[in-house]
Amino acid sequence: MSKGLVPDSYEMAERGFIIMKYMRQTPTVAICDRCHLKFITPLELIGDPPQAEAQLRERFATHVCKPSLRAAIEQKSPR
Repeated sequence: MSKGLVPDSYEMAERGFIIMKYMRQTPTVAICDRCHLKFITPLELIGDPPQAEAQLRERFATHVCKPSLRAAIEQKSPR
């Protein structure tokens, strides 16, 4: 194990981009399914669905996952 409560397997897990909410056809909220970081579309992009999604994906691609307490607990729980 490294980094306190977080098992090494957390560091190896792949992360996924999930769009959680839409306003009409525009994606407005997305999350990283690994660290649960939330990404929100700026108001000026609400009327431009392709640009809004591109901005969310760019922010996802450049973020650095930091383990949440929830993820650490889920990794430690016996299955």
